[in-house]
Amino acid sequence: MSIRDVAAKAGVSLGTVSKAFDDNAKVSPHTRERIRLAATELGYHPSAVARAMVRKRMDTVGVIFPPNFAAPSRPAFYSTIFDALLEAAMIRHKDISLCTGRLWVDATTSLSRFRDGRCDGFITFWQPAGSDLIPALLDADVPVVLLNDRGSDPRLSYVDIDSVASAHAMTRHLLDLGHRRIALLCGDKPVSTVVPREEGYRAALEEASVAYDSALNLPGTFEPRSIESRIDTLLDLPPAQRPTALFCTTDSIALVALRVLRQKNLRVPEDISVAGHDDLPGVALEHPALTTMRQPFGTIAGHALDLLVSQERDISARGTQLLLPAELVVRASTAPPLITTSLKATAPLHSENKEVNE
Repeated sequence: MSIRDVAAKAGVSLGTVSKAFDDNAKVSPHTRERIRLAATELGYHPSAVARAMVRKRMDTVGVIFPPNFAAPSRPAFYSTIFDALLEAAMIRHKDISLCTGRLWVDATTSLSRFRDGRCDGFITFWQPAGSDLIPALLDADVPVVLLNDRGSDPRLSYVDIDSVASAHAMTRHLLDLGHRRIALLCGDKPVSTVVPREEGYRAALEEASVAYDSALNLPGTFEPRSIESRIDTLLDLPPAQRPTALFCTTDSIALVALRVLRQKNLRVPEDISVAGHDDLPGVALEHPALTTMRQPFGTIAGHALDLLVSQERDISARGTQLLLPAELVVRASTAPPLITTSLKATAPLHSENKEVNE
């Protein structure tokens, strides 16, 4: 059976049948139902490949993860944003293709496989320095949107949160509680969020006239062993130099920190406050519930898909760059310090507005 048979049985034109299968709003519900019944009676199922050839699009978005997305402390973040992408794609009648079988090597080796027509465009996360994936897609006029990172190429569309402002807000929250020895626990420096969140942290300290101490910002990775080692080093400092709060730049790091502190019989927040970043599913159920910065994952995913669709219609629409605010969510893991240092507290900096803008 073909689409012509369905059109003849339903008593409508080929174009009307095609529009009905595409969920075009111009087809009335009554006509749509008549076409559906005709197709059911004839046992007709539309061919996705044939429809794609006519419309010159597959309605499929490729998602490209970074090399480190399977690291022990990273899957929770990527699975959360991927779930948001799946939901946003469903609303927009798009399919998602996870690009795992076609790993990017370089433009010469890989570009042809990424342009084989299976995907209309790509949403990509942070890529390591030296990768030519994004420049190659841009040069080939392939629709692409970058998530969780920013790019310097004016042709590149990206969606990210304002990491400088969000880290500034969390550090300011801890300062408002009276903390003056605030340690920063980051992940790998090459990851895009590390540098701007350190920048926001240092800016908040400077505004509060609190001297930056490199001993409270030890380099490391997202690996649990690295996090535990840095916490050991911080706790080995003389009492007056130990941190009274830990600002972890991701919830994944914060969850490891809570486990390590429990093993050391330290109470959170009585002995030390712990704050995270992202508001991943489950952190509100931790004991204690984690104070964090909430990323609007659904909004991020929706904007990314809308920017990609606009490029599919007109490649000149690329180059839109969005920075979204994060929201401070105060829970039980942060509180005023029981032991104060010799540093004098400054006036409260925290505003009533918990939404952070650049």
